[in-house]
Amino acid sequence: MLYKELEEQGSLLFRWRSYVPLIILPLAIYFELKSNSFGPPSEPSGNFWAFICLSISMFGIILRALTVGFVPRDTSGRNTGEQVAAFLNTTGIYSTVRHPLYLANFIVFAGYILRFGSLEFFVISALIYLVYYERIMMAEERFLSGKFEKTYKVWAEKTPAFLPKISKWQTPNLSFSMRTVLRREPPTILLVGVVFFIIEFIEDTIIHKQELQHWVTADYFWSLLLVTFLILYIVTLILKKTTNLLTVDGR
Repeated sequence: MLYKELEEQGSLLFRWRSYVPLIILPLAIYFELKSNSFGPPSEPSGNFWAFICLSISMFGIILRALTVGFVPRDTSGRNTGEQVAAFLNTTGIYSTVRHPLYLANFIVFAGYILRFGSLEFFVISALIYLVYYERIMMAEERFLSGKFEKTYKVWAEKTPAFLPKISKWQTPNLSFSMRTVLRREPPTILLVGVVFFIIEFIEDTIIHKQELQHWVTADYFWSLLLVTFLILYIVTLILKKTTNLLTVDGR
């Protein structure tokens, strides 16, 4: 019964998995009020730390791209209503880890949290994330084992759930599709730009009392990053709605 309850919780959380950052928002506010600063307080060390954290999140984006760029249609998607799996992915990144997208999401999420510069906040947020996604992975694996049975069991027994085992790598069955990545990943990329822009804006203009005009001029990188990601999102959205340029057969 306990396992069934956890599975039911996972199915419910699956539909809301995109909103996990909102769970730690109150904690973020608390730790910000406690420290009165995001990360290392001085320039340029503060900017250096911000760029490190941004690089971590972008590494997560790259891992997402390397996952969705090789998989067929109706797998590893953004479906939120229910589990969908027309095929069982077992090659490429899926030959090294069973949940590469959740691992990638954690890396993106870690970049956000590390930006606050609090080890305590990072540990608490990471535990919340892992408990949250543990139930989702449990429900997902229950679904896959029921649908693919022996094939799933053989793959799952030799493939780690969350920490990749690179020695198990197998060449993907499909070639990499950048068009698929551009069709599916811009919302996540835009989110990275929005989150870091908001964090830097709050730290510099509200906490450190910089004038908005000075901040825009001195730290133009964050505005440029946001505008670049926003343009990418808008352009790919228009292409999806009005053309077939980003459509790939079987993807």
